[in-house]
Amino acid sequence: MELLYAKLEVECKPYLENDQFVFKACYGTIVVLEKPDLGFESNESRKGVVDKDFAKFRCNGLWCRDIIDVKTMQHKTMVKHRFGCGEPTLYKVGQFIRPDAYAYDLNKICAQGLHYFLTLKPALHYRYLAIDGERFQWTNSGSLLSITECKNGKDIKQTIFKEDGTIKKTKLITYPS
Repeated sequence: MELLYAKLEVECKPYLENDQFVFKACYGTIVVLEKPDLGFESNESRKGVVDKDFAKFRCNGLWCRDIIDVKTMQHKTMVKHRFGCGEPTLYKVGQFIRPDAYAYDLNKICAQGLHYFLTLKPALHYRYLAIDGERFQWTNSGSLLSITECKNGKDIKQTIFKEDGTIKKTKLITYPS
């Protein structure tokens, strides 16, 4: 997973040093999105955020600037994303993407709007399953939730953390032979 992340960092280098760019996981791709200059509303100022670099946010619209296939590192022109039973959202490079609706209550996390992360790492780990290496999960507020060690496509060990960052429990995962 570390090698995959390093390759993805190279592909995303133009976007990583500019805080106008944010990231989203969509069906094996990373979608690079840009905040608009005018009319941008988000819940980035909500209460309870532990670490903004790993927290999940949502907004009322973003520019789609790049779509990168996580396995091949090839750049795509579009990807469809469906969450739940709602209408799919089409992310197309160069287009402004609007959600069907936007919930104005800033403290609601999983509500209407385009969801994204401020940094690349949580976007990659959000939906991508590691074949080998470590897979990280964060809470919606950005605190580390778990680290899962994977080998040959199988989870072998999981460490779960408390909100304060201390280890809650570690478990080995066994499979029937």
